Amino acid sequence: MPLTAPRIVLLALAAVLASACQVRVTTDVRVDADGAGRLALVVGLDEELYAALATDDFDPFAGLDELPDGWQSAAHDDGRGIEIAVDFADGADLAARVAALSDGLGPDDPRLLEDVDLRVAADGSATFGARAGFAPPTATGIVGGAMPFDGDDLAALLAAPDQDVLDVVLRIRFPGPVEEAPGAVVDGNVATWTLAPTGLVDVTARAAVPATGVPTPVLIGAMTLVAASALVVGRTVRRRRRRWFSRGA
Repeated sequence: MPLTAPRIVLLALAAVLASACQVRVTTDVRVDADGAGRLALVVGLDEELYAALATDDFDPFAGLDELPDGWQSAAHDDGRGIEIAVDFADGADLAARVAALSDGLGPDDPRLLEDVDLRVAADGSATFGARAGFAPPTATGIVGGAMPFDGDDLAALLAAPDQDVLDVVLRIRFPGPVEEAPGAVVDGNVATWTLAPTGLVDVTARAAVPATGVPTPVLIGAMTLVAASALVVGRTVRRRRRRWFSRGA
């Protein structure tokens, strides 16, 4: 069975149970004005956790050559993490890519992202909806052929009020400014959610039409240049007229 991003997180959390290590999971979606874009899932481990997992008989990132078609993996953060990314052509393709990544996961397996609904209008305005976060596994068993885990223990660990072992972040980069994104921190065209690692939640966002034409600072600079040139030309013309009238007198 392919080692998808949720399974990587599960392997990391199995080791977290016996340590004070940390895992960071970031889902990053870039949306272009034509509806295409790129989805990246990044799982980062701190140094202590990576050392604990990467033993001689256990590779936390083995099996990534079995990713679905179109998905690519790359090392992240000096090899202590992994990025799994795919380009998509439109909202329907994005939904299909996410569904393909979750193929083979059972009802007891962890989940990061599902029910993705991205819609981009002809003018570049966009809406996004999904269920996102981290749904921990509910079963007990062995992952990766070597790492035991207990779903109840993981759930209790992640539900603790002061838990700091797992950070879950969703970031959407729209082509235009974000107008609405409940629960997110908005910075221009970027909406960022920090989500609880105890289940998936509904996430929605809406972005306006992207700015077109010459950027405002460039436009202002160009207008200033035109105005200055007009002043110079105007002064020259006035001087010539004065000389012509003087000669005519």
